[in-house]
Parts: sequence; structure tokens; C-alpha cells
Amino acid sequence: MVDIGKVLREAREKKNLSIREVAEQTLIREYYLEKIENNEFDKYDGFIHAYIRKYATFLWLNPVPLSTAYKELFSDEKGPKEQFVPILRRRNYKGMIIAAIAIVLIVIVVVFFSMKKAPLQEPDNSPVLTPVEETEPNETTPIIPDETVEEVIEGVNIIVHADAKCWVGVTIDGKYTQLFINGGESREFKGEEYIKILFGNARHVFVTKNGQNIGQVSENKDVVEVIYKP
Repeated sequence: MVDIGKVLREAREKKNLSIREVAEQTLIREYYLEKIENNEFDKYDGFIHAYIRKYATFLWLNPVPLSTAYKELFSDEKGPKEQFVPILRRRNYKGMIIAAIAIVLIVIVVVFFSMKKAPLQEPDNSPVLTPVEETEPNETTPIIPDETVEEVIEGVNIIVHADAKCWVGVTIDGKYTQLFINGGESREFKGEEYIKILFGNARHVFVTKNGQNIGQVSENKDVVEVIYKP
């Protein structure tokens, strides 16, 4: 089996990098880097798994063998809990369209019968022609259905929900921050031009963008970076 800690430590030393330098460039705490290099794995941890892949990628190593070796250490453990899928309400546009069509048909019928009932003028057989005043037909004001004004969302609004503990690095219009989201918690981010998120433990993260459910960030990857725009 692959010795995860040994492979990463030797690759780091070949590049003449210290633990502190790696931590500053990858944003992984020195505490976790040392645990990984010492193979201190008590139980499966999605963050440790994501850090191993990120650490390997930073050192220009193929992360797949290390990721597989870490999973095999805990192959007997139970899988993740049932995934949370948010349900969004949708407007009943079909009903509104049917109502509008019905109103237009009623207006057409009213106008048709109004024109049909108008009296026809008989021709005058007398030698003297009498001018007939032209009468304007009754104007029927069509009933215009009320327009539904949809909410206009400016910029980009992202809601992140996690069903297991995960780490996210968020860049909003050029400003970067990072935080942890515990299982069952949600975080909301708002930006004007774009929101870029680096997800750790991405398989346990679900995203809603501007009120639309996008769903699971990734089905088979642990570390994923996504850019969201309006």
C-alpha cells in the first residue's frame, strides 16, 4: 500500500520546502500537514482527504493513488449519510397563461357580437338624397390581464449547504476568505460580478444560485473549484 505521508514528505523535501511554506501557499494549517506526513489517521475525515489531494497537486504529484490509499484505510466504515436536496418552489406559469388566453377569447366574443347587432342602413329610394351622419361604432375596451412582475436578481447570490463538515475558500469580486461549514449548516454569499469557490469535501456540498437549485457540487471529486456569475 502507498505510504501517503512518506510520499508527500519526500516530494516536499525535494523541492526544499518547509511545512510553513507549504501551509502559506496551500492555506492548509501546519497541524494538518504534519498529521498527514506522519500518517496520523484515526478515522475517515473528509477534510484530511481533501487536504491530501490538494497537497499532492501542489507538489505536482498525481493525487489519485494517494486518495485511493486513504480511502482503502477506511473501506469498512459506513458510507455518507443520506444527501440533503433542497426543494425550491416554482411559480405556476401554466395557470397564468391559460387564464390570459381565456380573457382574450372573451374579449374577441364580446367584440364579435357587438358588431353583429349593429343595424344595417336601408338604401333611400327617394330622388332627394339625405346625408346620413356617420356614427362611430361603440369602442370596446379590451381587458388586459395583469402582468406579473418577476423579481429581478442583480449580481450573483450563492447559498452553500453541507451535509458533512467541509472547507470552502471563497473569492467575491476579488476579495478572498475561507471558512468551515459544519454538517447541516448553510452559508450565503453575495457578489456583484462573480463568486469563485474552492470546495473541500465537494461531494457533501449542495449549491443554490440566485434561487435556482444547482444541486451537488460533485459526485466523485473531493476538491472542486467553481466560478459563479450572474
